[in-house]
Amino acid sequence: VSNSFDSTRFSVEVLAQDMNEPMELAVASDGRVFWVERHGELKRYDPRTRQTKLITKLKVRYRAEDGLMGITLDPNFSQNGWIYLYY
Repeated sequence: VSNSFDSTRFSVEVLAQDMNEPMELAVASDGRVFWVERHGELKRYDPRTRQTKLITKLKVRYRAEDGLMGITLDPNFSQNGWIYLYY
């Protein structure tokens, strides 16, 4: 087994730009990517449309180590659409 990195096995694709302190992401079974930004934004990238959308902006305190810090999708997300956020 080689320990060297083979860059030909990977490709880079930029899904979003101009993010404001992204903290965590979650990927749905249909390929959509959801993420939170520390200042309260919940965003989604849809691979079908190749578009990023702001879903909502929560009022959160974001001084020091506060803010919108985490996200996870409900185990039944594909049926109920529930997203859990930690702030």
